[in-house]
Amino acid sequence: MVLETIVDRDLLEGYNLFEPDSLSHLDQLMAEDVSLSRLSQDLLFVPDGVIYSLEGKEKNPTLWITRSEHNLVLQNLNNRLYSSYEQLCQTRKYQLPLEKARRAMDDVSTLRIDLTKIRLQGGPPNHFYLEIDTSSPPLLDSEGRRLAERAYGQHEVFTAAMELLHNEGIETAEIYLLDPEYVRMHAVSGPFARVAWRDGHVAVLNAYEVNLRVGIRGLKKQ
Repeated sequence: MVLETIVDRDLLEGYNLFEPDSLSHLDQLMAEDVSLSRLSQDLLFVPDGVIYSLEGKEKNPTLWITRSEHNLVLQNLNNRLYSSYEQLCQTRKYQLPLEKARRAMDDVSTLRIDLTKIRLQGGPPNHFYLEIDTSSPPLLDSEGRRLAERAYGQHEVFTAAMELLHNEGIETAEIYLLDPEYVRMHAVSGPFARVAWRDGHVAVLNAYEVNLRVGIRGLKKQ
């Protein structure tokens, strides 16, 4: 079976065309690019789940990145009673049931990132990002490196990905995130989800525009 990219679909349309467990995550797309020695420039929805919450006594703004099987937005796109699609279109977030959110957050495959430890650049409302110098990725601190490897691949794949980007003339890669202060304001009532995109060398982990017509990659349903 061959992976396919379908374009000009919103998330609901695109998701329903593919086998749910076949969609390509951020790190898998980069690994594919590295193996082919070329950078895809497609703007794609990706199945990486994105949850924001407040954690601990200090209520630290926290990002959780899940694999597709724990992506509550994807699981509820077709839910007529509690549609993630409708909520994201109307309120720019999907308010998560606490028990389901905690199961996804506690899974061994989920990455937890303390947003207060990420050196964010940019500004409001949705333009905060972690910048990665493709010529000197070792300069990232430990939390930044963990986040970067989730988007661009781990260990030798990450190194090869940065070399590929640098050879393509891309001096910096960016991962867009929500501002910790925004999370403090909007996660008071509990964890909420956004969606993830991939736009060439840019990873977007703060998107809400599920009705944007872009692409998605995976195995089409028969």
